[in-house]
Formats: sequence, structure tokens, C-alpha cells
Amino acid sequence: MHPALLGPGLDVANRNMVNNLSKSVDELASFSGKSFDLYAWAKHAITIASTDAVWGPKNPIKDPENEAAFWDFDSHLRLLVFNIFPSIIARKAYLGREKVVSAFVRYYNEGGQHEASELAQARWRVQHESGAATEDIARMETATVLGVVSNTTPSSFWMLYDVYSRPALLSQLRDEVREHALKKNESGEMTIDLAAMRDNCPNLLATFQEVLRTHSNSAPTRFVTDDVVLNEKFLLKKGRVLLMPGMNMNYEPSIWGDDSQKFNPTRFKKETLKQRPTSFMSFGASPSLCPGRHFASGEILGMAAMMILRYDITPASGKWTMPKFWKGAIAASMPFPAEPFNVTITPRDEFANTTWSYKSTDGKGKFPLITG
Repeated sequence: MHPALLGPGLDVANRNMVNNLSKSVDELASFSGKSFDLYAWAKHAITIASTDAVWGPKNPIKDPENEAAFWDFDSHLRLLVFNIFPSIIARKAYLGREKVVSAFVRYYNEGGQHEASELAQARWRVQHESGAATEDIARMETATVLGVVSNTTPSSFWMLYDVYSRPALLSQLRDEVREHALKKNESGEMTIDLAAMRDNCPNLLATFQEVLRTHSNSAPTRFVTDDVVLNEKFLLKKGRVLLMPGMNMNYEPSIWGDDSQKFNPTRFKKETLKQRPTSFMSFGASPSLCPGRHFASGEILGMAAMMILRYDITPASGKWTMPKFWKGAIAASMPFPAEPFNVTITPRDEFANTTWSYKSTDGKGKFPLITG
């Protein structure tokens, strides 16, 4: 996992991801003036871009039926984990999972893994050489899809929601990306440079991390290996399980200030973070951090950069109101809407009739993220 998502494999995955993402953002131009569900669009765009980058040209999730089946599995997982008559009690999640497992079995039998990312190839090789049956590997890979897209999709939605609902912030980020990460070639094509965005757009990165701080309800888990007393008050007994409620820590006033309930990206500026990194739980807690955090960050920030430059977005209701949350999913630490969040989109005159692309520089895929 780590070499494939934190080493050279990250560069290849990033290039494949941004090419797919660019196509989805391009297609939004045809939605001009029409109402559509912003979360549904972001979910589909991120799902296809992510899974294509990992599982390659024969990616089974690219099939619309398999994509829908996966989200049935993900969105109703809470009932499935009890494993009590799952085909009856958690029928939608059960059938969704089984359909995706069958699709991965076909994928492996057709050799799709040999054209895939370093991550997918390594996972197949280690399990196959250790004697795992193809169906068992397919089941493990179905669970891996949860890790690849379950948090990235709602995070992308909240990034767009939190930026577009704040006009001053939207204007600031547009200026920053335009000045520091946007390049125009001789043919007039506009290119967003992910490496320049990483190095020279601190406000965009700070905004992304504030989005995670204010929405994430992660709960990193640890086993207690020895009796330990915290703060000379709380005894944790050896052999017990410790859950760390990330949202409580992300909102703790003694750590984040008296305005911890407010959305304020400036709290993630370097000069204000001297005492805070270990309290940020959105990527887990050291030493067990999310290995895909840089891949996901590049995807979400790349999508947000292109969206804010190219489009204006307005809620169909006229107001940016907080949607109700779906409570049946447990794989994601980021909540997502339980009902359509309809918006209208308009291409911006500044970049009318312009073609777009991303540039991904090898060795520049890691972001200076705050981690706990």
C-alpha cells in the first residue's frame, strides 16, 4: 500500500486520475442552465476517476451497473456488518456487494490486474502468491473500493459546497489558482499544474483541510498494549480498545480557539499551526495514517481548482442550506447528503471556448498536509 500510494506509483495514478477527471469537468458545460444533483455528479466523477486510476482499462466499476451496485453496498453497509441473515436484513447492501465481487472475479480471470496500477498489481500478486483464491481476492478488493472512494466523494462535494457558498473565499481562491497554478500554451489551451497548485496555493490547501476539520467524524482506533494513565486521571487498561472521536478533537476550543465552531481556513496557515498538528484526526492518527491521502488530495484539489475557474454554481433553491445527512453508511468518515442537492451551473465568460488539461509532475504528488 505505502510504496504504491506514497512512492513512484503515486505519480502514475495521479496522471491517470486527472485525465479522467478533466473529462467529467468538461462535460459540465453541457449542463449550463439546467438543474442537477451536485453530489450525484461529484460522486460519479470521483468514482470513475479514482477507480480507473487504480484498476486500469478493465476497471469493473466503470460499468454503470457495477458502480450503482457498489454504492448500494457502501450506502447500506451499517446493516450488513451485523451479518444476521444479510441477504434478507441487508438485502440491498448484500446484493450490491455480491455483484461487485462477481465483477472483480471476471476482471482477474481476464487479466485486468496486469494492466492496472502498481497498487492493484501488488495487491493481486501478494495475495495470489500466498495461495488466496480468486474469489477471496475479489472480496478483499471490493472492500478496497470503499477505501478508495467512500471518503473522497463526500469530501469533494463539501469542498465545492464550502467554497461556492462563501463568495469572498471563492474570489480569493480563483485569484490564487489563476495567478500561481494556471498556464496557457501557444495553442490557447489552459493547464492547471498540480505541482504549482501544491507549492504555491496555500489558501486552497488550507481551505481543503478546514473542510475536513469541520465535516469529518472519523474515529481512529487503537489497542491498549499496557496500562496507562492519561492526564493523571484516566486509566486505560491493557487489552482494551480505544476510540478517539475525531470530530470532538477537531472542534476542541483549547486546541483550535474560541471560534472552533466557525469555518476559518486561516487557522491552517503555517504560522498558526505550531501547537495543533497532532489534534487533527481527519487522516487518522500517527503512525497509522491514510496511505491514500495524497492521491485523494490531488484529486479533490484538482477538481476544485478547475471548477472554480470555469463555472459559477448556484443552488436551485436560491440558498446554500445544509442538507440532511444519510445515516446508513459507516465506511465514510465524511457525511453525505441523504437527498439530492440540486444546483444550476453556468460557464464563466472569462474562459469561454477554452480547452483545459492538467499537468502532473513526477515526484510532486505529495501535499504538505497536516496529520495527527
